[in-house]
Amino acid sequence: MKQIFIFCFLVNSLFSFAQGPQPSKLFLPDNKVFDFGTVLEKKGKVSHTFLIRNVGLKPIVINNVSAWCGCTEIDYTKRPILPRQSGKVTVVYNPYSRPGFFSKEIVVLTEGGNNYTRLWIKGKVVPYLHPVKENYPYTYGSGLYM
Repeated sequence: MKQIFIFCFLVNSLFSFAQGPQPSKLFLPDNKVFDFGTVLEKKGKVSHTFLIRNVGLKPIVINNVSAWCGCTEIDYTKRPILPRQSGKVTVVYNPYSRPGFFSKEIVVLTEGGNNYTRLWIKGKVVPYLHPVKENYPYTYGSGLYM
């Protein structure tokens, strides 16, 4: 009986060791996808703040947040997020000259880049007719712009 107990203990220890360290957990109280709905290009940039709560037992550090797009600006909590505390990831989308539907993925890297969480923003940009002078600032008379 004692040998069976020791065998089970060793097998359990081996599987626990093989799994490696368990990642810290993030909890997003609001949805991982935020829909801006209809965005008017003429009104300019829109933003949303995702709240990230640490529900693990160890502090979490956000190492990097990226969107791989020049149309988004990102700001995030730089300090460690302690257990049962919250941090923020703010995403600003610039709709200028980007008419139609958009969907952008934001990746939040934690634990030295070993863990990640994906967030998305989406919406539809309603364009407006840009003045000719905006794209062609040099006037040569008689309505000719270059």
